[in-house]
Amino acid sequence: MIPTKKVEQLVDKYQSLEKELSSGDINKKDFATKSKEYSNLNDVIKEAEEYSSFESEKKEIEKIEKYVNDMVNTAYSSAETFPRCLLDQAQRNSGKPAIREKYLGIWQTWTWSEVGEEVRALACGLAAKGFQRGDKLALIGDNRPRLYWSMSAAQCLGGIPVPMYQDSVADELQFVVEHAEVRFAVAENQEQVDKLLEIKDRCPKLEFIVYCDPRGMRGYSQEFLIDLESLQKDGRELNTKQQSFFIDEVEKGKGSDIACILYTSGTTGNPKGVVLSYESLIKTATNAAEWDNLTEDGNV
Repeated sequence: MIPTKKVEQLVDKYQSLEKELSSGDINKKDFATKSKEYSNLNDVIKEAEEYSSFESEKKEIEKIEKYVNDMVNTAYSSAETFPRCLLDQAQRNSGKPAIREKYLGIWQTWTWSEVGEEVRALACGLAAKGFQRGDKLALIGDNRPRLYWSMSAAQCLGGIPVPMYQDSVADELQFVVEHAEVRFAVAENQEQVDKLLEIKDRCPKLEFIVYCDPRGMRGYSQEFLIDLESLQKDGRELNTKQQSFFIDEVEKGKGSDIACILYTSGTTGNPKGVVLSYESLIKTATNAAEWDNLTEDGNV
């Protein structure tokens, strides 16, 4: 049997949220980012469900649970940017798999909560190095988790990721880096770092190169080369000192903002940069998911 006090706390929490919503102190989008408040309420809901034996209490619990779920679902479905989508997923599906990679024949899995923390650390690390809203972040390498996290980290700060073909030669990379006015680059490994080093003197706006795989990098001593794990360490320190910084930056984003710039292969001339907004990409992704009947319970 659930203690009466727990039911009273649950009702008080529900009424408090209703007052905030009606007064305009909180809206449905921002609700998903108030993780502490939601997690506390959800804990109470779970405890109530576990110990409740009275029908009246169950009905009250169901009413509150529906209210919370409606709030979060609305926030998710109306998220305007990829960073907000990430925060929503980390809140709603924190323990579910977000991404998998096979390494040495063994599947490695990161949950939405873990991905959210990786991205937060990267974003704060980039900010610590001077990455600002509107800056371009070039990425080169195979489709690996850390490159995707780096894309998301740049977007969380209002930056614009610029993915590049991993098999491009140095001269081909130079055109994109110069044309997009790239300040930061993330490279998968030594091979990709060497290409960027070859063109760096010809790309004066390129300030920092971050590498994911440290193998073969021991003899590289340039100050502008940064190990990704070191960058994340700096990011966690910044996040500890400025705990609201990351969320504040994410909330500045709008659906009309540039989500990324994708360059064509340039087979008939110089590559062309295609500018894509969040609203166009989210709409396309939503339509594709509906067409293929993809849900949060599926595995790809």
